[in-house]
Amino acid sequence: MLTAKPLVLALSVWAGALATSASASEPALSPSERDQMNSAIISELPHLSPLEIDLWLVTALPLVEQYNEADAEEILKNVLVAAHANNVPPDLVLAIMEIESHFDRFAISRVGALGIMQIMPFWIDEIGTANDNLMQIDTNVRYGCAILRHYLDKHDNSWHLALAAYNGSSGRFTYSEKVMNVWSLRWKYTRLEDPQSP
Repeated sequence: MLTAKPLVLALSVWAGALATSASASEPALSPSERDQMNSAIISELPHLSPLEIDLWLVTALPLVEQYNEADAEEILKNVLVAAHANNVPPDLVLAIMEIESHFDRFAISRVGALGIMQIMPFWIDEIGTANDNLMQIDTNVRYGCAILRHYLDKHDNSWHLALAAYNGSSGRFTYSEKVMNVWSLRWKYTRLEDPQSP
C-alpha cells in the first residue's frame, strides 16, 4: 500500500505523463536563438501595475485554486509577468499548465520533463545556468514562456505548430488541439489583453 509521500510522487509522475514534455528532443539552436532565449531567462522582468495584477487574480485565481490552492497566487503572478516579458498570452500559458501538469509544480513526466510547464532538463544547458531549479515555479515559468516564444517565432506565430514543437510532437496536432480546446473553453476569459489571439 502506498504511503502519502510515494502516492504524491506517483500522482505527479502520472500527471506529467499525460503530455510528452516541453520538447522532448534537444533543439538545434543557433547562437542568436540561444542568446535571445538566455536573455529572456535572466533579464529583469517587467513591472506590472497592482491593478493589472489584481484584475488577473480576480478572474484566474478561482480556476487555478481548483488544481493547486496552495501555489495558485504564486503561479498566476509569475505567469502574468513572464508571459508579458515574452509576448505570449498568459491565459494560453495556463492552458499549457493544465494539460502538462495539472498545475503540479513537482510533476515529473515519464521522459523526465520537470515542473509545472514540464521543461526538459537539457534546456538548462541550452539557455540557463547550472543552478536553475526547474521545480521552482518562477524558474519553470520563465523557461516555459521563453521556449513557447521561441517556437512561435520559429513557426511564424502558428499556435498549432508552436504548441506541437513545445510538446515534442511536431507533425502531430493531438496535443495542440487539446491545449487550444482547453484554452478556448476554460482560460480565455481570464485574459487582460491578447494581441495575437487566433
